[in-house]
Amino acid sequence: MEKRASGSEEVRFPGPNGSLYTHISAGPNGWWEKAHFHQGVHEVCIVQTGRIALASFCPSTGGLKMALYVPGETVSSEPGIAHNL
Repeated sequence: MEKRASGSEEVRFPGPNGSLYTHISAGPNGWWEKAHFHQGVHEVCIVQTGRIALASFCPSTGGLKMALYVPGETVSSEPGIAHNL
């Protein structure tokens, strides 16, 4: 488990097929990562507490796509697509 200065916690479970399951508990100030992408990995995050926003590049429009997720929802990113959580 990785605990961040914000109080957020993250546990990663890599799958045998290149998938990555991430359990995130957002701290009192939420959760945020720098823009990144995963080559060959489909990342799935389960929101346990707090809220998580996902900002990702949309290749079909060349624009930015944003969504907000709450506890019980899952967030996913496609391989090779830049995103922020």
